[in-house]
This record gives sequence, structure tokens and C-alpha cells, in this order.
Amino acid sequence: MDDQLNMPGLLKHLEQVFGEFPDSRRGENKQYDLADAGLGAFAVFFMQNASFLEHQQMLKVSQRQSNAELLFGLHALPSDNQIRNLLDPVSPAHLWPAYRHVFLGLEQAGWSTGIGRLADSC
Repeated sequence: MDDQLNMPGLLKHLEQVFGEFPDSRRGENKQYDLADAGLGAFAVFFMQNASFLEHQQMLKVSQRQSNAELLFGLHALPSDNQIRNLLDPVSPAHLWPAYRHVFLGLEQAGWSTGIGRLADSC
């Protein structure tokens, strides 16, 4: 499988895309960076479990490391509300680099037939 379609390659690219999101926060309250918020949101959707982050926080306390850190590379684990507060101000247009990365990987692997019309907007 192409490097951009494997999980480590995808997560590395997503972390880069999320890290380039504009940060509208003012002051010094920047405990969580936008890359961790984005990866945390991706983890929730990826695992299809709304309580994923709460469970990860419990693992962090009991095991000193969470699956979110091991599987998704989060450096700090923001809460659901913190993720919303950080990502709500970011325009969805900032996700196009991630979409394009995945689409081009699918295209290179020959899996993009039937979704070619979407590529015209990239």
C-alpha cells in the first residue's frame, strides 16, 4: 500500500494539516495545540465512539499513557469541549489539504473510480 494511505502516513499528514490551522486564541491559554485537537476529533470519528476521549483520559490516569497517544500520536489529550472550542473557529476549507492527500493516494492506488468528479474541485 502506498505510504500516504497507510495509517502512520495518514496520521503524519493530518498532524501537519491540523498544525497549520489558524489559531484564533489570544493570551497565554494555549495548553493544547490545534494538531492535538484535530487528531482528537479524528480519533473520535475513526473509533466511532462518542466517549472515546473520556475513556482515553481514564487510561492516561491509570496506565500513564492512552491509546490516543499510542495510536493517533496525540501529545496532549483535550476534552470534547476543548476540541470544539479550538476547531469551531477554523474554516472547513483548511481540511482540503487532508482531503486532497487521501484522494490522491486513492487515485494512485487505482481506487478512485466513481469519485472522479470530486477530484475536479481539488
